Amino acid sequence: MAIPSPNDPKWKNVISGDNKPNIQFLGLKLLLGRLNMKYKKSPTDATVSECTSELIDFFKKNDHLPKVVGDIETIFG
Repeated sequence: MAIPSPNDPKWKNVISGDNKPNIQFLGLKLLLGRLNMKYKKSPTDATVSECTSELIDFFKKNDHLPKVVGDIETIFG
């Protein structure tokens, strides 16, 4: 599955914690936990944009790992 556009509203849902998908890859679980806390401290569009960029970078660097691919499908599928 391709990484969705930064404009996809599902990014905000997962960053804000509104969508709590069952993540398999531990590194992504940790990253999402940190990004959820960052968003709760500053729930702005700028924070969502920063967090989305960080998640996209993470997915691009790890898109060769089956669990990461599965997690992308869980979040955006």
